[in-house]
Amino acid sequence: MDAQFCWTCLTTPYGDGDLVEAADQAASLLAWLDAGNSPPGTVLTTPFGMGDPWDKAVTRAVYKLILSVPPEPGRKSSSQ
Repeated sequence: MDAQFCWTCLTTPYGDGDLVEAADQAASLLAWLDAGNSPPGTVLTTPFGMGDPWDKAVTRAVYKLILSVPPEPGRKSSSQ
């Protein structure tokens, strides 16, 4: 799996209001991390080298956020 591509496939639908697709991608990324694989880069690389621990934490936080977002009118819900 290309974790970076999956991250893009998560953030783009989320921004477009497609919580179902975003939740599917987030679940794939979480399974990827749980299997011990490297996370996607979630922010621009910094000279301070925040690296994998930061990216793992951000990926997990985004997954929890997506699952907790209440549906809005006209927005697909991840809980539907």
